[in-house]
Amino acid sequence: MRLIISLVVIDMTVKTVIYLFFMNTKLYFLSDKFGLVPLINREQLSFFNLELGMEVNITILIVINAFLLAALCFLQFRLYKIGLMNTHMHVILSLFIAGSICSIFDKLVFGGSLDYLLVYRWICDLKDIYLFAALAYMVTFLVMIDSSSSQDVKVIKAIFGFDK
Repeated sequence: MRLIISLVVIDMTVKTVIYLFFMNTKLYFLSDKFGLVPLINREQLSFFNLELGMEVNITILIVINAFLLAALCFLQFRLYKIGLMNTHMHVILSLFIAGSICSIFDKLVFGGSLDYLLVYRWICDLKDIYLFAALAYMVTFLVMIDSSSSQDVKVIKAIFGFDK
């Protein structure tokens, strides 16, 4: 819980400072490949709109984020309850949950996403980095663990309470 709160506070603090003092600032580094380029993204609000071209409105995106946040919190709670929460899963879920909270915060406060980090042609924020890091960590963790499919089924049943 402390990790989630810390990540959310860091994201919100950085965005508040940028919004109040640096919205008209543009700093570029390494031949314009990296930089600080603040903008409030109100058009491409999510992966659904950016990559899939679905043109989902902000209200639906908030509902989707809230549903995903609830599912992630449920998963984290169940893993703790059945004794399967380890450090890797704690960090992965904390990054996903913090990213989801920050996404909802962005949409409610800014009416979009306050993005400010230029990385090549992609403008992102800490929330995006949290989500990307969680995904990369999860994939790496799942590839590295050694488990059998029968054990995986038992874990899934335990998570959803079907092991009784």
